Amino acid sequence: DRDDINAKEELAYTILNDIFYGIFVLEMVVKLLGLGFHNYFIDRFNCFDCFLVVAATVDITLSSATSFTLQGTSALQTLEVSD
Repeated sequence: DRDDINAKEELAYTILNDIFYGIFVLEMVVKLLGLGFHNYFIDRFNCFDCFLVVAATVDITLSSATSFTLQGTSALQTLEVSD
């Protein structure tokens, strides 16, 4: 982690984080609709993807509602593995 991130870099990271979050949410929704609820959660990678999306949603919701952020949630998003 760097402590000397300027405003432009922080904005760029925020935009990239939002873009990747949107892609992961879209992937999860499409898979849920295509496979159905039961078949989606049979695959452990899908369970992991769902966990990451829910954790990121909680992080984004809390960080936008208050100044509180969950440390490490963004790091979890980098671990996402797609099928």
